[in-house]
This record gives sequence, structure tokens and C-alpha cells, in this order.
Amino acid sequence: KEYVFTALASADSLSVVDATNPEAVVNSTSSEDLLLGRIPVGVDGVTDRPESLAITGDKSLLGSTGFHPTTRFHYLFGEP
Repeated sequence: KEYVFTALASADSLSVVDATNPEAVVNSTSSEDLLLGRIPVGVDGVTDRPESLAITGDKSLLGSTGFHPTTRFHYLFGEP
């Protein structure tokens, strides 16, 4: 499978989108079915507003930085 991860600053989360064959999904159902889920990011009680994403070359780690000054880099998948 192929995935697209997008930062949703207003929702303090990332979206996970199925990018394997989007045209077939849209033609058979709707674009809403491309969204596989959302991943919350940041610190509870703080509007972190994820802004940037980075993935390692071996695709074992995905991280996010936020716009809020107290937000640090968060590892979302894998362990550093």
C-alpha cells in the first residue's frame, strides 16, 4: 500500500490517505473513502498545530513539528 500523510493544523492531527489507487476508489465510491484515519499529535491541552512532516529514508519513522513554540518534534511511528 501507499499512503499520503497530511498535517491538519486546525485539528491537531494528521490525516492518513490511501494513495494506492485513488482514481479507482473515487470511481467506485467517493473521495471520502480515501481517508483511512486521523492521528492525534502534540500535547494535550495545547494547540500544537502540526505543520511539517518528515519521514526517514527507510520509512521506519514519521515525525511532525508544530507551529506552537512549545511543540517539539514528535515521532509518530517507530522509535528514534
